Amino acid sequence: MKPKIYIRVDGNYEIGLGHLFRCIALANILVDDFEVIFYCRQIPDSLRDELINNSFGFKKIQSEYQFLRDLNFRDIVVLDGYSFDEKYQLKVKDKCFKVVCIDDIADRNFVVDVIINHSEGISEKDYSCQPYTKIYLGLKYALLRTPFLLATDKKRRIKDINNYFVCFGGSDSENFTLNTVTQLIGIADLKKINIVVGSEYLQLEKLKLFCDKINTCKINIYININADEMVNIMLDSHLAIVPSSSISYEVLSVKMPMITGYTADNQKSIYNSLVKKNVAIGIGKFPIINIYSYIEIIKETKNRILKNQSEIFDGKSNERLLTIFKKLNNEK
Repeated sequence: MKPKIYIRVDGNYEIGLGHLFRCIALANILVDDFEVIFYCRQIPDSLRDELINNSFGFKKIQSEYQFLRDLNFRDIVVLDGYSFDEKYQLKVKDKCFKVVCIDDIADRNFVVDVIINHSEGISEKDYSCQPYTKIYLGLKYALLRTPFLLATDKKRRIKDINNYFVCFGGSDSENFTLNTVTQLIGIADLKKINIVVGSEYLQLEKLKLFCDKINTCKINIYININADEMVNIMLDSHLAIVPSSSISYEVLSVKMPMITGYTADNQKSIYNSLVKKNVAIGIGKFPIINIYSYIEIIKETKNRILKNQSEIFDGKSNERLLTIFKKLNNEK
């Protein structure tokens, strides 16, 4: 019988879906060696179905008590969410064998066994935690879904920039998608815009109405796509406009020039890292203003950006992450 790993994570219109996506990436890494069970209070139906179809365990809960009562002293728990404070961590730790937190902002005291933060720009000294807490930081622990991990080994050349990729995550509550597309349609040599939105994007009809009026280029709108489809759409695109969240790491994995910014403060560390490593052009905080000037910079620097991107991932983050959990389990 496989050892169990319980993943406690939520995602919706307000929270966004990034926590869920990176936990799904982790689950795909662990599933051959562990029985993985998700516990969610809030999750879109499409992602719930994805979990079930991929043979992960899943329980929809109404209260934290329902989660805590199922824990076993031999099991490992993964927590991913800003609401899981020290008090909550202690409750979980009292019920299980080991606790792992996936984090990206180091904003509270941690009483867990392991912290995983695949953002850069944060160091161990930024964390308030216990002497026994092991901390794993940076891109070598990137939580990438399997198709993106496979893409890291592939080289890519982009001659011209005519097709654009736009994605602001699963919810995009401020509708940066429409703001960006409105500016893109003014580009002279534009051929195609590939737009990806999630189930929590509530302004889809408004976006469709706008796009239906455009006859100067081809516009594709993709909804609730899986990781394989996302890779193919990215490979059909020449330049990405995305926030500095998990989606930016996915763009890096397929190697595509990128204009990025942040939509929330918790994205600043990734943003600063991308700009510092010269793998993207940064615009600061979205919405983007005067997109044309940034596109001109991309056209002049795309070869250097692609070269820098090719040096980011070594394709072994899944092995490192699996090793972390195997070591934890072996401490029994």
